[in-house]
Amino acid sequence: MSQQIVHSKEIFPFLRSELSKTTNQIIIVSAYIKIAALKEIDESLTSNVEKILLVRFRKSDIIANSTDLELYDYCKANGWKMYFNFSLHSKIYVFDKRTYLIGSAN
Repeated sequence: MSQQIVHSKEIFPFLRSELSKTTNQIIIVSAYIKIAALKEIDESLTSNVEKILLVRFRKSDIIANSTDLELYDYCKANGWKMYFNFSLHSKIYVFDKRTYLIGSAN
């Protein structure tokens, strides 16, 4: 198993590269998420990929504009399985259960 540290300027190219190689499943765990980010992810995926999102989705996150209120409707309309955890702080991407990106370890 190889491990790699991806620095800030390399994160988006890394994500795009991994998304383009994902064939079965993408799991995103993030306290905050915007619809624009999910749209960009959707554009990089093939059509048969299982898409799972675990998000904090607190009322305070929506009021602070960190997460979009319309996120649930977007996920439902675009094939995302959406789950909530109000204590969540992690930022993790899992590509086909083979490659992981941990965006915040705190």
